[in-house]
Amino acid sequence: MRRPVAPGGRARSAHVARPRQRDTEKTTATGGRDRPGPAPSSMPSPPPDVRRPNRPGSFAAFAVALLGAIALCACKAPVLRDEVDTVVLLSIDSLRADHVGAHGYGWPTTPSIDALAARGTVFERAYSTTSWTLPAHVSMLTGLEAETHGVIDDGRSIPATILTIAERAKAAGVETAGVYSGPYLQPAYGFGRGFGTYANCSGIGADDAGLGLDWGERKGTHRKSHEAVTNPCIRARVGAWARSAPRTGKRFLFVHLWDVHYDYAPPPGYVEIFDPDYRGSADFSKLFVNESIRAGMPARDLRRLIALYDGEIRWTDDTIAGILADLDAAGLLRRSIVVVTADHGEEFLEHGGKAHRLSLHEEVLRVPMIVARPGGPEIGRRSEEVVSLVDVAPAICSWLVLDCADLGTAGPLAEAAVPGPARGGGDGRGRDDALAHLKARRLDDEAFRARVGHHAKVVERPGGGIEFYAAPDFPGSDLKPSESFDRAGLSRASAAAADSVGALDARVARAQEKGRLLRPVDLAPTAAIDDATRDRLESLGYLPRTESSP
Repeated sequence: MRRPVAPGGRARSAHVARPRQRDTEKTTATGGRDRPGPAPSSMPSPPPDVRRPNRPGSFAAFAVALLGAIALCACKAPVLRDEVDTVVLLSIDSLRADHVGAHGYGWPTTPSIDALAARGTVFERAYSTTSWTLPAHVSMLTGLEAETHGVIDDGRSIPATILTIAERAKAAGVETAGVYSGPYLQPAYGFGRGFGTYANCSGIGADDAGLGLDWGERKGTHRKSHEAVTNPCIRARVGAWARSAPRTGKRFLFVHLWDVHYDYAPPPGYVEIFDPDYRGSADFSKLFVNESIRAGMPARDLRRLIALYDGEIRWTDDTIAGILADLDAAGLLRRSIVVVTADHGEEFLEHGGKAHRLSLHEEVLRVPMIVARPGGPEIGRRSEEVVSLVDVAPAICSWLVLDCADLGTAGPLAEAAVPGPARGGGDGRGRDDALAHLKARRLDDEAFRARVGHHAKVVERPGGGIEFYAAPDFPGSDLKPSESFDRAGLSRASAAAADSVGALDARVARAQEKGRLLRPVDLAPTAAIDDATRDRLESLGYLPRTESSP
């Protein structure tokens, strides 16, 4: 395993625990990590006396080296579409779009991703299908909406009747490999299907044995997953695969990067890039249940919290630079397409909430989406076309020339790495909208649903309350809905709001109907299960207690 390098350029041991910082830290036997901080217009800005720090010299050198490697690769003749032999899908857990430089962020969180974006297309309006890890990745890797694949809570896995992109690729003779680092990506959920190798860097098990859908119920396991430091393991596993991968044929590599996920605890030196002058003593650990992290918390502490988050992003960006360098050294970037995206974003009290899996606001739904050709010409395009995580799998099918006719057209993502003019929003060739769904942890809870169009957004909350936004509710825009009403009051809503609700209903109905066709045995709790299985699911909280239950 390669040792991570701190901003000062000194290698930190991958096996020696680092000293505990004043802020919270994540710990693991594989070592520590570093990261940068916040400050776009949508987030709390530094006061006048806090200047943006310069990038450390080692970071700048790393970025220059990466740019040089990409430029060297690209100086050859452009690669044609039918010459693509490698697709790399990088999914960064919890990364919101407006904290990525290529998406307009003002702080140096992602120099390596930004360099990659120069050789591809940045989609400004890319959306997740939900606001948490499991269903989002199922949509990303199957091309299906959440209410189609049905994996919408912790106790469900990908049905055997639904194919993942890895299964489709493997069936066509493509070399497949995956590296995962979060508990919701473990093989028990079906994600390992189709991968020749599927390496575990999650920090909650040396191997896949013993991991299952009840991982979160085990004492200490949930906490360990949020404290784990996974980037060094990911870099090592990808590097090992790159050195041994076949040099002929086609390849698909999926990499899930977890460290941006809370708790935010970058390695020494990273948070100082963005917030070098913090003198407070706030405790940012156990974020989701930490009652001091709430609406009305001190603004200076909130800015520190965001700086910690940005530090994780920068630490992960440095890891991606290493991954790309390893792939390039193995000769796998010349004819590749690289996709950088995320499963969901993160809330920092913009609407009063924190973390994710609580709402369908823009800060958790809008994700980065960059499609690049490291071995191709500089494209540097930006697109306002609405795209969704469900567009990723069909695009990969297009690039690797797989038979995925059942997933429909590949859409704008498939064309993103091809030179030519960028598309405008709503030109008729892309999707009309993006659909999102969020169900609470128990199967009997109602769900949030949202539809994001080119010019409006509608959200239906549990209980029937509806919020209509004439423009997206992204931080920096008007955070309040243009109209609020319920189903009974729909007749009094504006025509635009009523049309948006009708479009949402139609999209949900189509997604559910397709799900009924793809899932002969429904995943709902009414499906036939034996008594022992029901007792187990009830004890874990996945099913409501029956009257006869103890």
